[in-house]
Amino acid sequence: MRAGNSDRSWKIKDTIARHIQSDGVHATAIENVMLIRCSRSPSAVHSVIEPSFCFILAGAKRVTSGAMTHDYEVGEFLSASASLPVHGEITQATTSHPYLCLQLKFDPADIREMAQSIGSEDQSGHNSHPLLEVGTATQDLMAALERLLGLLDHPDRIGQLGPAIQREILYLVLEGPLLKSVGHFASISSDLDRLQAAIQRIRSGYDAPIPAEELIALTNMSQATFYRRFKTATGLSPIQYQKRIRLLEARRHMVRRNTTATQAAFAVGYVSLSQFFRDYAKMFGCSPSKDVKSLVTSTFS
Repeated sequence: MRAGNSDRSWKIKDTIARHIQSDGVHATAIENVMLIRCSRSPSAVHSVIEPSFCFILAGAKRVTSGAMTHDYEVGEFLSASASLPVHGEITQATTSHPYLCLQLKFDPADIREMAQSIGSEDQSGHNSHPLLEVGTATQDLMAALERLLGLLDHPDRIGQLGPAIQREILYLVLEGPLLKSVGHFASISSDLDRLQAAIQRIRSGYDAPIPAEELIALTNMSQATFYRRFKTATGLSPIQYQKRIRLLEARRHMVRRNTTATQAAFAVGYVSLSQFFRDYAKMFGCSPSKDVKSLVTSTFS
């Protein structure tokens, strides 16, 4: 990390330390901004990441979606261009030097608008890009993050300056090395708009079978193109994506609603309990009952 970025990183960490002292995911007074803290490693969690940029300010993390695995550390950030079921593992964190992350959520429509305003053009033709990418935070980007978090010390300024600084961050990300991937998905005729329709259909109807023909029709692609681009973008097939969502929802049912494994399985659309238990153990590494008993209540992104 460059000296300038290192200084800013320390200032940002100091700001975070003044506002959060416990592990977990913390909402802030700034819309779309979350702060994540974890003081133990390794610490792993399965979750669905929404469209966002996740900037690591201390520690390191590994994120996997299907066949895609990304390692990133201080001075780098993860870009998620759509909702994806992921497995995240914090690989560097201690009590004295906790993992710290700033998550900035965004609306893909804002990326599209920004891409158009700066005249970015998709140079990739009809090639797909992964929906998860890792980028390096430039000095300008770190400076913008410092100013954004600095608003926590001046809450009266958040309403006026917060949205403007967030737009600046979107701009700085788009003009950087992720332009080809993030800008590609942001363009009006890009894969994201079409694949997003299929992704949202699976998210909203995960508890029932969805004909492949319906998903293909939503994307206006040929069958071969749809499957290829969906797998390239998410690291998963549509069936695998739906299965991950079902299992995450089943886990949520058991933890938050105190339902049994059987009730959770049927609630998320499984018709075979034996298949549910096999899929659950494969994804989470143990049976539902053992997993729920040992599951920590804090979720790290």
